[in-house]
Amino acid sequence: MELFKRTAAVDVCHIPYKGAAPALNDLLGGQVDAMIGGVSGMVQHIRNGRLRALAVTTIERHADLGDVPAIAETYPGFELVTWIGVAGPAKLPTAIADLLADHIQRALRDTQVENRLKHAGMSPSFLGPAAISARVKEETLLYQTIIRSSGLTAD
Repeated sequence: MELFKRTAAVDVCHIPYKGAAPALNDLLGGQVDAMIGGVSGMVQHIRNGRLRALAVTTIERHADLGDVPAIAETYPGFELVTWIGVAGPAKLPTAIADLLADHIQRALRDTQVENRLKHAGMSPSFLGPAAISARVKEETLLYQTIIRSSGLTAD
């Protein structure tokens, strides 16, 4: 939300939560007016009419929510995506990491797995270890900047 506030130059009261589930419960219960969260956690509530999707934070519109605009349509370049990675010990042998990566790629190409993930509102894709490391570094810098500029603390 802080990234959106900064990008759109809007002043909304950002209420930090310790997780998406409590925030979603408060949104569904009417204690908060809006939230930014993963589509996978909200898609069932959007489908059954309990929530109204206002925008998506991916660069392009979401396949399951084609009539919902991307924030990037108004603020070019805006992107905030939730992603899931697989990690192992720092000294995991390369041969084992490569084997795991191969199995993960194959699983993501499996039609049943792909359909289940898509039904849950996810867009499955694969990034290798180097790309994941780069993404973590890039996002760490982004979030450090947002935290510093917004005055957020860990209190």
